[in-house]
Amino acid sequence: MKKSDISPLIDGGMIHEVFEHSIYGMFDITSMRKKCLADKKDILTSPIEEDLKEILLHERVYDVTRVMELTSAQYLFDPALVLYVDGGNVLLDGTHRILRRVLERYDTFSYWLITETEIIRPSITDSINLPWEGTNEEIFLKDTKKK
Repeated sequence: MKKSDISPLIDGGMIHEVFEHSIYGMFDITSMRKKCLADKKDILTSPIEEDLKEILLHERVYDVTRVMELTSAQYLFDPALVLYVDGGNVLLDGTHRILRRVLERYDTFSYWLITETEIIRPSITDSINLPWEGTNEEIFLKDTKKK
């Protein structure tokens, strides 16, 4: 399965997207994004630095179909989720959108900055962690702290 196969299930509300980090555990991405919207959480902007481009384009496995199928509304206006934890930032959601922005020659990306108190863990009853090719979406970002 590829991310492009799972995305319609998530977008249709049939499953919750879950991200599993090797150190920080599982995150209910769907619920965290809904909460950011409901709370009208501030959307921050950060440059897409060269080291991040290199990591995304050359070191990470991603679903090219998903990247290319994104609408302009998705990659221009749909913020990523970045977790601030242990003095650093971890990208939880947004790899494909940031990649598309790189391909379209944008030099910034938008995101919601999540703290440890805002983490929502998945529930067995409403979430599923379907494996897909290239599931490693963890990227440590620099200079994304809100000033």
